[in-house]
Amino acid sequence: MTPEEKDLIARWAETTHGPIIIGLSNATDAPGRLMADFCHALAELAPAVSIKKRDGGMGELPAIHVGSKIQYHAVPLGAELGPFLDAVAYSVAGGPAVAPEAAAALERMRLPALFKLYVTQHFPFCPVTARLMLPLAFAGEMI
Repeated sequence: MTPEEKDLIARWAETTHGPIIIGLSNATDAPGRLMADFCHALAELAPAVSIKKRDGGMGELPAIHVGSKIQYHAVPLGAELGPFLDAVAYSVAGGPAVAPEAAAALERMRLPALFKLYVTQHFPFCPVTARLMLPLAFAGEMI
């Protein structure tokens, strides 16, 4: 984690109130250990954050769980750190307000929708897309 990322987390921690619980599952292989290291560093920088180990199914990828609907299968660093911290804050606050038109459309949903967003640190639109889609996970029961 870079000094800038640590500073971003520290500033975020000053504005966020807890308790905040982040889940961590299947953190036994190399990618999982990187996620565990990230989560523990996050908890050190943001005292309101605590890490709860979750049972993941056999064969499932290691994951950082934010609330009940969002999973990260990679460490959210660089440009992805800001949207990740937004998601964590939303998980405590119950999500951001959505436009009335969007809220009405979400209420009319009758079939569940599963969004999978694959991101890379080399594509500049990933953080923007994540910030646009994250509120949907908290706004609709069917998402």
